[in-house]
Amino acid sequence: MNKNHWIKIIAVIIGAVLVWSVLSSQSNDLPKELKDKWQAVFLDDGQVYFGRLENYNRSYVSLKNVYYLKVASDLQTSSSNLNLIRLGGEAHGPEGEMFINKDKVSFIENLKNDSTVVKAIQSSLR
Repeated sequence: MNKNHWIKIIAVIIGAVLVWSVLSSQSNDLPKELKDKWQAVFLDDGQVYFGRLENYNRSYVSLKNVYYLKVASDLQTSSSNLNLIRLGGEAHGPEGEMFINKDKVSFIENLKNDSTVVKAIQSSLR
């Protein structure tokens, strides 16, 4: 083998090591602004889930203590109310934790401790 062939092999190896080091150094940790707070996770289909966000891997986020809003309509008065529902009581029997594809998340908001949603969640946990 000639000198140029070895240079190409070494360049490929160095490139592979650099790519691997960049990919492996990407952290799965959430920004500190998200820790120990309740979040609203808005999905690209318009659904919103509330809970405590944690990373799971590069493709998914884990949402624990999950709640969502459900519209309850009164047919006699044509009015509707929003109810905060805790994930877990549905017919299919989910365990209360969701793994959401990160590609489906439009945005995430931290909720204030005095928000209506957080107060409702905290009162349901008592």
